[in-house]
Amino acid sequence: MNKQFLFCLALGIASLFADSVFAVQTKALQAAGHYAAKEYDEAAQLYAEIIEQGNVSADLFYNYANTCFNLERYGEAILFYERALVLNPLHEDAQFNLDFVNQRITDKIERMQPFFIISWINALGLLFTTDEWAYGSIALFVVALTGCLLFIFGRYRRLRKAAFVVGIIAVGLSLCAFAFAFAQKNRLEAHTDAIVMVGAVTVKSAPNTDSADLFVLHEGAKIAVIQAVENWSEIRIADGSVGWIKNTSFERI
Repeated sequence: MNKQFLFCLALGIASLFADSVFAVQTKALQAAGHYAAKEYDEAAQLYAEIIEQGNVSADLFYNYANTCFNLERYGEAILFYERALVLNPLHEDAQFNLDFVNQRITDKIERMQPFFIISWINALGLLFTTDEWAYGSIALFVVALTGCLLFIFGRYRRLRKAAFVVGIIAVGLSLCAFAFAFAQKNRLEAHTDAIVMVGAVTVKSAPNTDSADLFVLHEGAKIAVIQAVENWSEIRIADGSVGWIKNTSFERI
C-alpha cells in the first residue's frame, strides 16, 4: 500500500513538473512569435511573466533583452544582456548586442585599464563556468592522487619519476582550477554590479539629499555597488569616480 502511494505521489509530482515545463515552453514560443511579428509589447509581457515565475537561462534573458531594446528600454536591455553573460560568459550574441546598445546610451564612461596580467587572468577565468572549473579541479586532483600512488607503490624507477612529475603538475593545475571556480562563484553571488534604471540620477558626495552634487548618470550606465547605508548606496563607475545614489535608482545584475 505504501509503495503504491509513493508511486502515485511521484507520478503526480512528475506530471505537475512536466505540465509546468510545457506551459513555460508554450509561453516562450508565443513570445517568440510576437517578437517575429514585431509585436514587442506582447513579447516583452510574456518573457517578463516567464522570468517572474523564477525561470532562469542565458537565452531567456537574451531574448527578453532583445525585446526591451526594440522598445527602447535601454536600461532594461543592458541589465538582461549582462545577466545573460553572467550565466554564460561566452554568449557571443549577448556580448555583441550589449556592446551595440551601450553605444546608444548617454554615458560613455572611459574604463580604467587594469594591468595586462590581471586582464589575461580574468579572460582565462571566463573560458569555463563555475561547475566546469570545479569538475576540472576534481579530475586533476584524482590524477594527482593517482600519480602519488604510482610514485609510492610503482615498481619501476621511470614510472615513479614520471608519476611524480605528473602528480606535481596536476596538483598545481587542480589548485588553479579550484581558484577559478571559487572566484566565479563569488562573482555570481556578490551581485555588486548594477545598472542605472532611471532616466537620470545625480550622484551625491554623501548619503543625503543636502550633500554636494558630483556628477550625473543616465539610464543604462553600469555601476559597482561598494556599500549600502539605509536607502542609499555608495557606487563606483568605470573611470574610478565614486559617490552616493538612492537604491531605487538602479537594479543589481
